[in-house]
Amino acid sequence: MKYYLSLFLIFLVIACKKDKELMSAKERRLKAEQIFKSGAHLPQGSPKSMTRIAKAISIDSTYAEALREHSVAYLKRGLPHKWKPWFDKAVQYDPQTWIPWRGYLYLYFYRDYEKAISDFNASDTLTPHLDYPQGHSVDFWRGLAYLGLKDYQKSVAFWDKHIMKETEDTGEDWVELEAFLYLGIAHHESGNNTKALENFDKIIHYFKFSADAKYYKA
Repeated sequence: MKYYLSLFLIFLVIACKKDKELMSAKERRLKAEQIFKSGAHLPQGSPKSMTRIAKAISIDSTYAEALREHSVAYLKRGLPHKWKPWFDKAVQYDPQTWIPWRGYLYLYFYRDYEKAISDFNASDTLTPHLDYPQGHSVDFWRGLAYLGLKDYQKSVAFWDKHIMKETEDTGEDWVELEAFLYLGIAHHESGNNTKALENFDKIIHYFKFSADAKYYKA
């Protein structure tokens, strides 16, 4: 009886392994998705959540959404050596979805502007005009990355491209005000204060309480 539970667990693992081997790729994905989504209510990064994600990955190691989610807990805990390998696996199995997101994370979490730009460029090659990580186009993010690199000419070019596309699609009054703010800052830093003021005034026109626009205008 002392060894009963241990022997039972070994038997259970072998049985699960056999079940996995008998499943088709489609069946493994459906099973992994079922396990992954069943814990969507759990706090991100909690032990229960991480265990559930690991179980989904053990069934289908190519399930990019689970691989990406597994990486998030390490990213938010400041453990890049653990975050990046998992996120890179998500990119490997679903590059169209996760390359632009990795670029965003390079930009916002690590201020690695060159790697961010590289991923945004790759994303634009894979799916032109379709990528909006965190709700903004890759042109928006490239404008911000080049601003971080102090390459104001390229920054202005990408802000102009982003604003033009958004204006054509939905109208200028729907363009995210941050785009005008950062475009104005890029113009200001490059010495073109006339264009800078145009953009700061445009923000105040659409939102008169913008402290950022008033600060930079002053």
